[in-house]
Amino acid sequence: MTDRTPPPVHLHIGDATLATGSAAAYDHVDPATGTVNAQIPMADAADVDRAAIAAHEAFDSWRRTTPQERRALLHRLADLIDANADEFGRRAALDNGTPAQAAAAGVAAAAEWTRYYAGWADKLTGEVQGDPLSEGEFAYSLAQPYGVIGIIITWNGPLISLSMKIPAAVAAGNTVVVKPSEMTPFAPELFAELVKEAGFPPGVINILPGTAEAGAQLVTHDLVKKVSFTGGPVTAAKILQACAPSMKPAVLELGGKSANIVFDDADPAAVCPPRRDDVRRPADRPGLRLPDPIARAGVDIRPDRRGGRRGGPGPSSPATRSTWTPFPGPSSTRPPPIGSWV
Repeated sequence: MTDRTPPPVHLHIGDATLATGSAAAYDHVDPATGTVNAQIPMADAADVDRAAIAAHEAFDSWRRTTPQERRALLHRLADLIDANADEFGRRAALDNGTPAQAAAAGVAAAAEWTRYYAGWADKLTGEVQGDPLSEGEFAYSLAQPYGVIGIIITWNGPLISLSMKIPAAVAAGNTVVVKPSEMTPFAPELFAELVKEAGFPPGVINILPGTAEAGAQLVTHDLVKKVSFTGGPVTAAKILQACAPSMKPAVLELGGKSANIVFDDADPAAVCPPRRDDVRRPADRPGLRLPDPIARAGVDIRPDRRGGRRGGPGPSSPATRSTWTPFPGPSSTRPPPIGSWV
């Protein structure tokens, strides 16, 4: 039987591992039982300020490390992710009820994306360009890291989000302050431990769950030079508004993947099998959400109270009938580009 004991969670700031934050602790709910199973320390604005300062102080020396050193550290981190696949799977189940099959795929993707970005560490180069209108003059471009990157990730796939954002940023010579969701803190905690085991210098990667005020401080902090956010459009709009006065660049990932079009002659019961496309916590608490078809013209296909789908069965043909798969693959297997980090 899988051990369901939640591991302790900490704030990882510089070389400090803190068991408490300045904000009130968060009651984490076990997705299998609906009961509180852990107290999660929460950062507030003051903790984020300390993390931003730690990342800023680490930046000057980190940007001067050789690409070969950064590449080696990221490869070591990828190897550690692979070596801890079973524990990441256990924590994914504790975080939000992720099924074992989906968790295993996520761990493999996280390790491979980390290796992919490791390979970019020595390939970020500038260009020399001649000016056809000058008298033998030329110009050159030199890629430079931004500095401290503020990263905010969502709850439905923390390990995936961490491996999409952190390796790319640090491969390019940036340092990061990461605020994972307090709803899914266990996988980020293990990731932070592996960062230290891999040998990253203190302050290069700081990970701390926190309040909404902590997130706001991370976005607006003067030492944070760029923001990367995964979440919903309401928060994203606030982030853009906060970044606008200083023209701070922001990268937004707002979801909406794997949509399907359902035609009028499709059978709702065949297209959306009852309850099988969602993995939820008790009492409909949000857990891992797998994609739903987005629309069926003229028919309401939301779940009804009996666990089925609203809307009467309609005609179905081989051309419109869907075959349901519980773990759809990604829309693209290629990791996001690294060019936006320099």
